[in-house]
Amino acid sequence: MTDTLVQKIESRGSCMNDSITVQYFNYRGEPGVKYVYHFDEKGLMTRLDGYRNGMLIYSQPMTYTDKGFVEEFKSLDKDKNVISSAVSSYSKYDEHGNWTKSYTRDAKGFTMLFERVYTYFE
Repeated sequence: MTDTLVQKIESRGSCMNDSITVQYFNYRGEPGVKYVYHFDEKGLMTRLDGYRNGMLIYSQPMTYTDKGFVEEFKSLDKDKNVISSAVSSYSKYDEHGNWTKSYTRDAKGFTMLFERVYTYFE
């Protein structure tokens, strides 16, 4: 039996007021899609850009609540036309300020409910 390389992924950068680039390669070593994650000084991702063959194919800018949770994100095509968007709201928090219940609604009205349970250790 021989090993076969199916895909290679290279990552470089920093998430503090910088960007991280993730490049995918196929089994022949040819570059595929590339993602560039942009971060602000708090380490929050402000935008995700997707590239194919060196050309921008889409972008996803994001905004955050004052507590640092994603509030809105959009998917934009290469010409900056909105492809999709969603808005999140947070209705419950635990005693440490982490959200435990969230709703996300897209532009078509589809709504998702998220619930999280945290376990804290001393």
